[in-house]
Amino acid sequence: MTKVVLGIDIGGTNTKFALVEKGGNVVDVHKFHTHAELPFDTFLKTLHENIDPVLKDYGIKPEELEVGVGCPNYSSVQNKLINPPNLSWKNESMLEKISKGFKKVIIENDANAAALGEFRWGKAKGCHNFAAITVGTGIGSGVFIDGELLRGHHGLAGEAGHLVVESDGRICGCGGKGHFESYCSVTGIKKTFHEITGKDLTYREIVPLYKNGDLDALTAFEATADYFAIGISQVVTLLGVEKIILIGGGMVVGEPFVETIKSKIDHYIFPNLQNSFSLELSNLALEYGAVLGAAALVLEE
Repeated sequence: MTKVVLGIDIGGTNTKFALVEKGGNVVDVHKFHTHAELPFDTFLKTLHENIDPVLKDYGIKPEELEVGVGCPNYSSVQNKLINPPNLSWKNESMLEKISKGFKKVIIENDANAAALGEFRWGKAKGCHNFAAITVGTGIGSGVFIDGELLRGHHGLAGEAGHLVVESDGRICGCGGKGHFESYCSVTGIKKTFHEITGKDLTYREIVPLYKNGDLDALTAFEATADYFAIGISQVVTLLGVEKIILIGGGMVVGEPFVETIKSKIDHYIFPNLQNSFSLELSNLALEYGAVLGAAALVLEE
């Protein structure tokens, strides 16, 4: 087999992992429930219970394997996890624990990793100024400026999910109020739908309603699109990017929703920047995009 690396994307709900060849070819992809409310050591045990049989099937020795990991609120500058809103692990020493038994492990903020995947193989290939916004349990964002990943002095630069889009609005998982994540994540959309209908449906149940023209679902996504437009307008105004790429399981709602967001942006954005950027849906498969980005951390060009 051509040399492969392991990409791991840790999400607030599910964790995905994949064996990836140079060039971005996904050999095998799997997922399991993160159970983010449990201790990190429990997660690590579950991770190995899922990964080890796959490596054995392919005849891959862990000590010869390079691993890239994307994790919410991980700072590669400080080499630690910093109070992730959707994980209970707080300031866990992840790198030391995950590295045991592997040849090499690199951990990066999950949205930064996703942005790297887009830069290497997706819609951002050849683009030097862009932001990748990941839509899942929370909202993350990875930013490239002049062809370089933006990390900032603390390693948490570009956390668009915690921009304020509603003054004195909903409490965010981080403890702040009115954040982008509180309204535009899968969690936020479910809450908006519940506020409209009183029904506690899963996101997988809400999306088909939207696609089939259900009035309540259309109303919920219309409101969500407005908040998306506010958040994206702030990102473009502050960073001057030429492209915003929407990534992640929350975007299974598809192109019609992206068009609704586009229709609202000019209402909020600095007029001089109208039509200065494109808003696009990732062309990397939703089940692959995040793990491809994680794999890109340890894959050379």
